[in-house]
Amino acid sequence: DDYDRSRDCLLKALGIEPSFVLAMINLCELYTRFNQVDEAISVADQALKIAPNLAEIHWNRSLALLKKGDYEAGWGEFEWRFAKGQNQTIDPERYHQPRWGGEDISGQKLLVHDEQGHGDTIQFIRFIPLLKKYGATIIVQTKNTLIPIIKTVSGVDEVIERESDGNVQVSFDKHIPLLSLPNILQCQLSTIPMSVPYLTVSDSQVQKWNERIGNGDLSVGIVWAGNPDQLADRNRSATLSQFSALFDISGVRFYSLQKGAAATQIKDYSDVEILCDLEGELSTYEETAAAIM
Repeated sequence: DDYDRSRDCLLKALGIEPSFVLAMINLCELYTRFNQVDEAISVADQALKIAPNLAEIHWNRSLALLKKGDYEAGWGEFEWRFAKGQNQTIDPERYHQPRWGGEDISGQKLLVHDEQGHGDTIQFIRFIPLLKKYGATIIVQTKNTLIPIIKTVSGVDEVIERESDGNVQVSFDKHIPLLSLPNILQCQLSTIPMSVPYLTVSDSQVQKWNERIGNGDLSVGIVWAGNPDQLADRNRSATLSQFSALFDISGVRFYSLQKGAAATQIKDYSDVEILCDLEGELSTYEETAAAIM
């Protein structure tokens, strides 16, 4: 994590060998991490002159462009994730039916298949309502645990489970990976779908949690850690102790929505009256959504 020295070494390497593509890839990633996106894009552009079809360069360039807010170019470059093998669960080339390219599909069945993790699906499913203008029946293929809340999204006609072998048990005419929708729909920073909530649960479930949580205080739900098996988890997960300075604020009650091994950290705060552990009551994504609502 000695990023300053890393940058110096990469720049020195490029001073010795200006066409050293691997150094350019790493330098682009480093610049992007520290919000020097123009420098990152410039380095990527130099690398592409040497290796125009190297997916790793396009991938890093896409992240810099998206971070800059240049969605028109960024989402296009983001399509290189498949050539890179960016932790894809589903290979889009495995489908015999053609991939949808944004053309009119009135009266046809469009399969939208999720990819990567649960969080990506929850984040990008917001684009589904925009598909209805194309006149297709929308079938979403996703993880079994997400089916109940994905069914609530406007524009979704059918939700099917993603089988472990990747097979699809329903007929469809064309398909599209979920994270390719912003590119197909030509999403700009100003046109991100922001009609919220775009996921919901039944009124009866929400009412149950209203009775459980409503106590007059400001209710704040907290999660401090992600999946520990995720490659970059140390860059995105905190500890409960890093939230503890908030526990002295009067008129606030905190609810732990944390799941997994990190949830055991709450035992160190068993004497904090304003901290309530819900971990044992949240068995599904649907239940968690109801608690949040």
